[in-house]
Amino acid sequence: MTDRLCNHCDVIPAPSAAWHWMRTTFRGRIHELEGGPGVLAQQQTQALCRILQTRAGRAIVIAPRGHNDDWLGWALGINGFVLFVYVRDCFRRQGLGAQLLCSLTNAVPVGVAYWTPDAAQMAGAGFPITYEIRAYQALLAFVRSGRPQPGRERERAA
Repeated sequence: MTDRLCNHCDVIPAPSAAWHWMRTTFRGRIHELEGGPGVLAQQQTQALCRILQTRAGRAIVIAPRGHNDDWLGWALGINGFVLFVYVRDCFRRQGLGAQLLCSLTNAVPVGVAYWTPDAAQMAGAGFPITYEIRAYQALLAFVRSGRPQPGRERERAA
């Protein structure tokens, strides 16, 4: 039997203290995927921030048991989809990403908003993960406007 790091970690709700780290790591990965900083990457990062601030999605972190402030990774889901999963480079391939994914959804396959090299590697190893356009669209919904502000519905109707 193999002893894996994920067997000694807990998935917990992401505290607001983790949001800056989540935004920073997301922005860095999106820059890599998009080929550098650009308007789309900036908009998507702002959308992630809106989702966190409005608590429209479910944000979680994974940490060693008893050390809830030592985050090894994080994930964000909305409407049954996974928007993003991040695990620190030195802790990858130890089941943490899979544990985060399984904590966000029971869907099989797991629909993700971004098809990254790490997602492809997980799929290649047999994990039921797939790119899901509706997950990406859920993020893009927050790019455009975020959650409607109270009273703004009347302004739009006028």
